[in-house]
Amino acid sequence: MKKTVYTLSILACAMLCACSSTQQSAPISDISGLTNPKQKQRIDADTVNYTVEPGDTLSQIARRSGHSVAELVAWNELSTPDIIEVGQVLRVQPPENQAVATPVDTGSGTPASTDTASRPVVPVSKPAIGKDVTYYTVESGDTLSGIARRSNHSVAELVSWNNLDSADSIEIGQKLRVQPTAATVAPVKKSTEKPAAEKAASTSTAQKSAATGGISEVRNINWSWPTQGKIVSSYTAAKRGIDIGGSKGQKVSAAADGTVLYKGTMTGYGNVVIIKHSSNVLSVYAHNNRMLVNEKQRVSRGQQIAEMGSTDSSRVKLHFEIRFQNKPVDPTKYLP
Repeated sequence: MKKTVYTLSILACAMLCACSSTQQSAPISDISGLTNPKQKQRIDADTVNYTVEPGDTLSQIARRSGHSVAELVAWNELSTPDIIEVGQVLRVQPPENQAVATPVDTGSGTPASTDTASRPVVPVSKPAIGKDVTYYTVESGDTLSGIARRSNHSVAELVSWNNLDSADSIEIGQKLRVQPTAATVAPVKKSTEKPAAEKAASTSTAQKSAATGGISEVRNINWSWPTQGKIVSSYTAAKRGIDIGGSKGQKVSAAADGTVLYKGTMTGYGNVVIIKHSSNVLSVYAHNNRMLVNEKQRVSRGQQIAEMGSTDSSRVKLHFEIRFQNKPVDPTKYLP
């Protein structure tokens, strides 16, 4: 009897183990129902603009579009490849008037590998803004300095023509004047037009008056010298201002009361501060070593705004300009 019970127990254990082994080894034949990842937008040669989605990175978008990160940074004028936002629209094909740079093997004269991840890239910027374009509509990724460079004007000119509070205050869709304002061109009325000889004499008198300090709005401002030192380069129309020599770190002061319109770097000026004194009058302080004020800051005559330096210059000096309606005038006609 005991043998029978023992034998039955062994048989029962064997059957249980067999069932357990069969369940553990049963394969899962279909896992498609466990996950359904959302397909990313397709990027092909016909896709010009791509809208950033959650989880996207610029390197992923570059790889999917067959271009490099550097090319996307250049085409979209991005400040850094690490910052893109969901919903942002990115150009993923070169501008119409630009071609994708193809590297050349200098040893053979033939195109090198087409692997976009490893090929060298020539950054491509947005196209120039022609002289026939009076107004430009701000696009994604635009900066005022970029628009100024493409239109062959200065940041200060665009700020003045558009009455901007700051060089940073532009928005997508905003229309900016990128050519001189109509106010700089005097209208002529046929009914009051002067004879040619009289007009020439009048023009000569006006030019002479301006050259000798005849602009009352500039003359009525209480000016002071922006720094101490000898004038090492006198005013000419080409130079637009005067150069005052000195030593690195020397105090540079506001020449009159006003508001800081621009603080930054400009080609040919280095570190530059521009102060607005009235609706028509600006002063410019260039080649600074350090700038000690911020845009939109109110400053007083004689207040230190910078330290003298040699940025974008072959020597330490202050380049100083006074501008009326954004046209340079000789500062020595107005300084005490």
